[in-house]
Amino acid sequence: MHSSFIDILYGVVIGFLVSLPVGPVALITMKRTAEFGLRAGIVAGLAIVVIDTTAAVAILLGLHHSFHYLRPLPSWFHIAGAAIIFFYGLRMVYTDPVHAIADELPWQKHFFGSIMIALSNPSTYFSFGAIGLLVSRFIHQSTFTRVSVGIGFFVGAFLWWCTLALIATTQRDRYRSARNIHHAIGVAIMFLAILIVLPIHTPHFLHFLSR
Repeated sequence: MHSSFIDILYGVVIGFLVSLPVGPVALITMKRTAEFGLRAGIVAGLAIVVIDTTAAVAILLGLHHSFHYLRPLPSWFHIAGAAIIFFYGLRMVYTDPVHAIADELPWQKHFFGSIMIALSNPSTYFSFGAIGLLVSRFIHQSTFTRVSVGIGFFVGAFLWWCTLALIATTQRDRYRSARNIHHAIGVAIMFLAILIVLPIHTPHFLHFLSR
């Protein structure tokens, strides 16, 4: 007998795997956690989970066919998105670590700030393609099955971002007292931003890994 637990588990695995690539968005989330605490990191990660889960649910419901005009993304979008992320990293290189406390910024700042960074990153849209490949087998199955996969996807993705925030939290004191770590993250973000705008013939997995 088919069990919804299997569908949820499948969704958990997909959500976790899709979230694994560590790119500029992940580095910025870790930076946010190191500066403002665990709550900030979890809220920032939740913003990414909401974006990815929305894409997964849209694909599971077959709504992605309505957004065909987003594929392929125009070259100017890649350049503009990469520029935003590049200058974010550049600003980190030329500034000192921010000594902040966990409650200094409201959660809305972390949540919507992460959404803006993620949506400006072209690699986010490549990840939608990976999501589509992994969940497409469920498109023609029952609504209950698709809902189970969607719930599992959310749980798996959120689990990864919580793990990332926890890792960043363990390094918080070190980060806030070491300028070189702050600047190194900025350089890494700049490098990944450049990776986004590599020539169009670059394999798509490189763009996905630069998320």
